[in-house]
Amino acid sequence: DMVPYWLIVSTGYILAFVITVVTIPVIVRVARLKNLCAIPNKRSSHSNAVPNLGGVALFIGFIISTLIITGDQFQGISYILSSLIILFFIGMKDDILVIDPKKKLAVQFMVAFMLAVFADIRINTFFEIFNIGTLPYIPSVLISVFLIVLIINGFNLIDGIDGLAAGTGVIASVAFGLWFWHIEVLEYTVMCFCLAGTLIAFFFYNVFGKENKVFMGDTGSLLIGFLVSIMVIRFLQSDQSFILRMETESSPSLALSVIILPIFDTLRIFIIRIAQKKSPFIADHQHLHHRLLQMGYSHFKSTLILMSVNMFVLFFCFFLQGLGDLLLISIVLAMMTISSYVLLRMAKKNLVKPARVTLRQVKNQGSEQHRQEVYAKEIQKVEAMQN
Repeated sequence: DMVPYWLIVSTGYILAFVITVVTIPVIVRVARLKNLCAIPNKRSSHSNAVPNLGGVALFIGFIISTLIITGDQFQGISYILSSLIILFFIGMKDDILVIDPKKKLAVQFMVAFMLAVFADIRINTFFEIFNIGTLPYIPSVLISVFLIVLIINGFNLIDGIDGLAAGTGVIASVAFGLWFWHIEVLEYTVMCFCLAGTLIAFFFYNVFGKENKVFMGDTGSLLIGFLVSIMVIRFLQSDQSFILRMETESSPSLALSVIILPIFDTLRIFIIRIAQKKSPFIADHQHLHHRLLQMGYSHFKSTLILMSVNMFVLFFCFFLQGLGDLLLISIVLAMMTISSYVLLRMAKKNLVKPARVTLRQVKNQGSEQHRQEVYAKEIQKVEAMQN
């Protein structure tokens, strides 16, 4: 009882960070030996084989640190853990063998249902938006399940360039972590900062790694999406006794602003694909991060730009809470829609001059013949995108 709060939290953070830093090189070695790498395909944003089992390190780093620090203090941890393990195996199978998206979705629904019903992690009020207050049990469960699946998918979908899913995950876990710290909910504070520690360690390997470069794969993005959805719903759960100390005015718009990137991009992609009469689950090059790459930005720069947008929206909502939820959410969605439209126009303009960028990227990669091949491939990609 006497251990200061900040010490517990920072121990969790450091533990998660260290475990992940130590684990990733081992995973890379195993993946290379066993040939478990993401081979570049027609919609990859990278050009050589990279191990895609980084999610295993995230899983190990997060779970060990959270369990050691919170111990048995954590209500509902059994459901959270069992859900994580289910998602872990689905993600692993997807990373190694590829799995039918419908099966993956079914598992996400199952896990979300488990959280909402058994762990009672569900949204139970609508915060008077559209004059809806407290939600009855069934709608509350349905809305929560939908939200959890949406967030899990969101992180799964933005994991298309180096650092983006991890960076967005860090923004979310730190933002919610500070909030839980502020209202003194220790176990959730620890959970958030353990996730942040794990993700920051991963971020370095993913973005700057040379021989130990690694992707998080589905194992990683499912884990992040799942944990962030728990944070969002816990943040929104109003009947918890600890919310009595609440000092914010607009929870829903704040929660949305923290995870605006994955949510907005997912909804946007689904709408575009359905409008084009395609399956919403068909992979394509329509994501915001693809648009930035098409404009010639590097992975790292694209990630920084998108993370800055996310931070901007977060601060915008934080400082303008007084406007109320409906107005704030509308403004944010409008801002995002306009900026993504501008991005799209700029990307289309840029598609006309891909040659310069590609040659620059290819210049230092192997023989002349190899360069020509890569270049031809890039041109094909561009043509495919223009359609």
